Amino acid sequence: MHLFIIDLFISLDTLAPVINKLNNHKKSTSIYFVNPFQNFSKHKLIGFLNKNELNKTNNFLCLGFRNRSFYFFLKIIMTLPNFILLRLFKFWNYIYHNKDFFSEKELTEFFKKNNFKTVTIENSLNKKRKVKIINVCNKLNIPIINIASGLFTVKKKEKIDLDNFDKIDFFLTPNLFAPYQEYILNSKKFKLVGSPRYDEEWIDTLNKIYMEKYINKNPENRINVVFFQRTTAYNFNEQLNLFNRIKNLDIVNLRTGNKPREIVPLKISLFGQDKFNTTELINWADIVVSSATSILVESVQKNKLTICLEYLQPEKDNYASFFSDYPKITKIASSDNDVIKSIVEFKQNKKINKINQDDLNDFYKSFIYKKDNQSNILDNIINIYLNINYN
Repeated sequence: MHLFIIDLFISLDTLAPVINKLNNHKKSTSIYFVNPFQNFSKHKLIGFLNKNELNKTNNFLCLGFRNRSFYFFLKIIMTLPNFILLRLFKFWNYIYHNKDFFSEKELTEFFKKNNFKTVTIENSLNKKRKVKIINVCNKLNIPIINIASGLFTVKKKEKIDLDNFDKIDFFLTPNLFAPYQEYILNSKKFKLVGSPRYDEEWIDTLNKIYMEKYINKNPENRINVVFFQRTTAYNFNEQLNLFNRIKNLDIVNLRTGNKPREIVPLKISLFGQDKFNTTELINWADIVVSSATSILVESVQKNKLTICLEYLQPEKDNYASFFSDYPKITKIASSDNDVIKSIVEFKQNKKINKINQDDLNDFYKSFIYKKDNQSNILDNIINIYLNINYN
């Protein structure tokens, strides 16, 4: 059985296509949640995965009497009214970053009991939990696979290291955008495989999973615009100003989506309160507006007018995005006026310019390592699992 560790939603979003593909290859999988505040057991993605009898979704990974007692205490706190929970951000932040619910000894016995063949984590997993899981895998000689989250769409000058790279068996990356240290890039552990989240096969699957929840088109013949925002960004007020300018256009229906990296309990997170998820919003939209995030790739895949807010980078040290290298694929906005102009022009023309297939292929190869117009990403990844020498 192959174990998959789920923390924030990004880990479920990243690992779900791999779990599904393994199940399709008749391999059994087990899912455990390690975030005390966010349990996605009732999410549609989990519901879909659970339809296959080869996958087993478990609850929160909490081992030992003291940890279970403290978790019970947390669950009581989380029943308090939202206005109280919203005042406890420092408490949520401290627990998320500093409190584990299993020791290495307890985790060792748990792994032995379940006889896992591999353990897969997503790279943004909380550091303390990641270290314990890796240490136990090394002790028991269980192969551990670390899969990068997101697409690293922003350009950085500084070289990047990977914690515990020497202790993992494989690091799977979607592209070569991240400026990793040379020893990482030259290692046999480093595998350029593409992004499982944006494999065409999985995109089609997501459309089927979410097709029941249809967002009604507005009968007033307006154009549908979705604005993905990051409320934790230092320039959120600037994002809000743009949102209000778009909202005041009488030619649009406007919806927003939130980036799902909040660590607070789901019941008080903006992401948890979103009525529609990313795929549903992109399917509904004519135009997708966002800073440089991987969301824009799905927008391109679905032939939407894709506007990248190049001038609103979510982090201060970001000087440009890789989307700026592909102005024929995405509209690179340099100001609020640029965005408004693009929306108005779309309304007048009611279509986007056709993208040259060679340009599109180059874009996909760079961002998600999709080659030769083939849906080969998940096959690349599954072959690694199938070719591991198990002890």
